Amino acid sequence: MAKKDFTIFDLMARFPDEKSCIIYLSEQKWASGYCCIKCGSTKNKQGKKKDNKRCKTCGYEESPTSNTLFHKIKFPLQKAFYICYQLSVNKKGMSTLELSRQYGLSQKTCWFFKRKVQKAMVSSDAHPLEDVLEIDEFSIGSHEKEKPGRSDGKKKKVILGVEIVLNKKEKLTIGRAYSRVIDDYSTQSFKPFFEEKINAKSTIFTDLWSSYKPLSNKYDINQEKSNNGESMKLLHTHIMNMKGWLRGIHHHISTKHAQCYMDEYHFKFNRRLNLENCFDKLILGMTKNEWFSYKMASQTT
Repeated sequence: MAKKDFTIFDLMARFPDEKSCIIYLSEQKWASGYCCIKCGSTKNKQGKKKDNKRCKTCGYEESPTSNTLFHKIKFPLQKAFYICYQLSVNKKGMSTLELSRQYGLSQKTCWFFKRKVQKAMVSSDAHPLEDVLEIDEFSIGSHEKEKPGRSDGKKKKVILGVEIVLNKKEKLTIGRAYSRVIDDYSTQSFKPFFEEKINAKSTIFTDLWSSYKPLSNKYDINQEKSNNGESMKLLHTHIMNMKGWLRGIHHHISTKHAQCYMDEYHFKFNRRLNLENCFDKLILGMTKNEWFSYKMASQTT
């Protein structure tokens, strides 16, 4: 059973050198068996390098990093693993500036690699929120004059859902949580979040915002006064913690990359009780997602 605490010393013991990282990445990449990305053949032999695989049918050769998010990285794989550790296990995460200082890389290189890591943190939507839920919408950004409440402005708009569960001490707490950046606070903007993240059989609590009402024909939605957050304390505490994380570590995020940070936050939050699994899950995600260019990362919305 994986430990709750996964320290930097555990990581050093598992990956003491470049070779150990290559072996582990190879195991993760081909855990379900080899399949040539060019012709689909499952027959292979050793490539020019010991850890590479060459297709026996078409001759295409690939390394453990080929066609993954580790492809074409310009620094050692071991260093990449350590950055993945910092971004997945460290509760607060790290800014690209701090990564640059600690690992002797340019901030541009760290920003690009962090975007790859965030890509691997995107939820598969295979496990929607269920049972008793609280859902609310909020904004991220500095105060805007004459733009109160849900007014349109430059702030990033977000919808959030959390599971309300009993912990081992029989106290209410948050189970899993997901969030999505939205264009506005309309039913049309809420709908994709409900469809992708919410089990339709769940009991859902929201405030009195009118955009939730049309969704009640499919979902069990119970609306009540927010009372400045008093009626859904756990959810609003979660919102405050998320905003504090963004302000404290990242200071400012652009609108087009805001969802990347929402994905990062909840990837870690939903695995907070099993940190070693958090790291392993991230490395697996890095192998399952295809490489993309710096230009593509810059244009992400």
